[in-house]
Amino acid sequence: MRQLVSLVAMGLCCVLLSASVHAQRMASYYSQYDLLSAPPSAVGEGLSGFANPALPALEPNALQLQWSTDGRDHGGVSDIGAFSSLGGLSSGVLRVERNGFRSTGYHVGLAGGTKRFATGIAYQGFAGDKRAFGRVNRLTTGAIARPNRYLSVGLTYNIGLETDDREWVGALGIRPLGTPRLTVFGDMAVFSGDALGDAPWSVGGAFQVAPGVEAVGRYFESEAFSLGLRVNLDRAGVQSQARFNPSQAYASSTYGVRLGGAQPSAISEAVQRGGKHVALELGGTLGYQQSQVEAWTQEGVRRLYEALRTIERAGASDRVQTLALNLSGLRIQPALAWELRQALQEAQAAGTTVLVYVENAGMNTYHIASVADHVIMDPVGRLTLDGYASSQTFLAGTLDKVGIAVDDWRLFSHKSALEALDRTDFSEAEREQRQAYIDAFYETVRTDVTASRGLDTATFDSIVNDQTLLWADDAESAGLIDGTGRWSNLDDLLDTHVGSSTSALSVDALNELHTASDAWSAPPTIALVYGIGGTSIDGGMQARELAKTIRDTADRDDVAAIVFRVDSPGGDPLAADLVAEALREASEDKPVIISQGQVAGSGGYWVSMYGDEIVASPTTLTGSIGVVAGWIYDDGFSDRAGFDYDVVQRGDRADLTTGYAVPLLGVELPTRDLTEAERERAEAQIEALYDDFIARVAEGRSLDQDAVREVAEGRVWTGTAAQERGLVDTIGGLPAAIEAARTAAELDRDWVQVQEVNAISGFFGFETLVPAPIRALVSDRDRAPETYDPVRDFVRTMATHQPHPLVILPPGWAPAPRP
Repeated sequence: MRQLVSLVAMGLCCVLLSASVHAQRMASYYSQYDLLSAPPSAVGEGLSGFANPALPALEPNALQLQWSTDGRDHGGVSDIGAFSSLGGLSSGVLRVERNGFRSTGYHVGLAGGTKRFATGIAYQGFAGDKRAFGRVNRLTTGAIARPNRYLSVGLTYNIGLETDDREWVGALGIRPLGTPRLTVFGDMAVFSGDALGDAPWSVGGAFQVAPGVEAVGRYFESEAFSLGLRVNLDRAGVQSQARFNPSQAYASSTYGVRLGGAQPSAISEAVQRGGKHVALELGGTLGYQQSQVEAWTQEGVRRLYEALRTIERAGASDRVQTLALNLSGLRIQPALAWELRQALQEAQAAGTTVLVYVENAGMNTYHIASVADHVIMDPVGRLTLDGYASSQTFLAGTLDKVGIAVDDWRLFSHKSALEALDRTDFSEAEREQRQAYIDAFYETVRTDVTASRGLDTATFDSIVNDQTLLWADDAESAGLIDGTGRWSNLDDLLDTHVGSSTSALSVDALNELHTASDAWSAPPTIALVYGIGGTSIDGGMQARELAKTIRDTADRDDVAAIVFRVDSPGGDPLAADLVAEALREASEDKPVIISQGQVAGSGGYWVSMYGDEIVASPTTLTGSIGVVAGWIYDDGFSDRAGFDYDVVQRGDRADLTTGYAVPLLGVELPTRDLTEAERERAEAQIEALYDDFIARVAEGRSLDQDAVREVAEGRVWTGTAAQERGLVDTIGGLPAAIEAARTAAELDRDWVQVQEVNAISGFFGFETLVPAPIRALVSDRDRAPETYDPVRDFVRTMATHQPHPLVILPPGWAPAPRP
């Protein structure tokens, strides 16, 4: 709206500044734009904004060359023009020549808006024998509304700057089927002061023979008419039209060539069917979000959704025969590895051959690679198939030596978070549930690998337990890979293993071809919102800001459903509830599907519980419905460290929130333990919060509270186990959650788009500017995972929030990204 007001204001200013008035009338819209085969808002690229300056905001960037012949002399050119648009900017030059007179027009314009409504403004100046053609310098403003895929309305206002002429041009386009298969249109041009009944008009239609092949016909009130053909070939296109005068005699022909943004093309699809391969490199750690600077400067695919989307699009394209992945240097968590593997299986099911290249791979990377039709390994590479383990660093002895006491108020059997601080080994409950999830990881990988590689379970177990480290030759002998080679020789690898010659199609080109569309308006949106990191108000997932983002997204008319991707070990219950409440409110108006990543436990499950459907991978860590609290205080630390401490207070318990500042941790420790009355009150708060947590889960999941209590007590479940107990609805990854959202919103599979709402998490990634040793002292999981110490961060979190209870997983539960 602000942009529209600005453009209208500019137009009014130009009206007030119009030059002196001349008697000669400005040439009409129809005589100035006879290169057009249809109204610019209805069919084609419309001279890239030359006729309606709003159009560049709706159409792909393009360069057009168009010319018309002089009567039947096809070698003689009477009009010729070049027109371009780039990022909403448009420019053009048009030369006309008749009866010895010649004039050249120049155009520069600016457009902006959305696929549903766009506005534009342009200046057009003319030189040469412009009076002979009625050309006058003028200002042109335009607007195009496409509220849905059935209707397009265009409006242009031409303001003569050398005359007092004002011309209104209105255009209407209708697609009865909602597709480009059939378009009917009409337009009319009216000068201010003229009777509407005297205004010239035209009507016509366009019929799409096949995607990218379109026949166009147009009839004018003067009884002249034109017939044309438009053909698109991906990023290029050609067109022609024959024009007939009011006597229905042939008058001239117009031709055009387009270069630029991709357009749908059945011809190109048929010619290139199966002739392409896409190379996708997935090195480093795949994240969910990135800074704006990273988005501008980093090349290739660096985020999970980008990788999943690329794999899906390659599988859906008839042009792509082979998808080649380079997993060298990939570090990934088990649940995310499973999601990538599932996406590759879907691509294979669609007929795409998958080749995966690895250098040094571990359990997670090989889990992905094993699904490929061809697994290629560097000749000097190695596999490290060592299984899975979950370890814990215990600080009880260290804290005791330095004089820091920890009182664990453990009221629930499996809520074991404080074990790291007051024990020297796992409790039986903690050992049991950790072993269960390690077994689940291992068995998931073993089942998938043996099925894909044709191995039996005993062979796989033997490789893990007896060999573990395998060089390329060993891996090939064991049936784990299909050959050796180097990624730099990808073409040779494809020739050798896939056995057919294909040309490369870049990821950017694949995306451009996939999103190429000649549909009007924008399809309904499935909004993908991320909740990543601990449930914290201003850190982690930044709950206050995230809740606002969710509400703003739910209020958008174009958003039909929300997919909320959560990857969080929990933390502050207030922060978790802020996000959960926003999701609950959103679900009252539109479907909300929860997609759980590697971890969605405790507070991470709290933010999940109001979703219409919860989707998790088999190895997602979820549940942990429980509350943890304790008391960490100075029990000789200050004496041993040589600190002195004094305090003045008003309030009997004011000293509970102050104390000695502990170096490196950045927290203050109280100088005393709680009294019995204080502890009883704290435990009552824990019980109350736990009961509230149970009640909320029961409400959100439509379960009986007793049933929730049976799976609660802080117990952590894998996605598969959680599904069996009603805490999760569906086993799947992010694509499955998006499909569930589409189904719930009853959206057409071919008329929907996914939009990441908060994929950009800031302008700069400041942690990249801080030296690693310093970053290690202040880092948290969300800013610097490579230096993250879960135990240190947990101590800091507990000490900062005490004595308030938290909904948080034990430290170290989330497996770190690894090969």
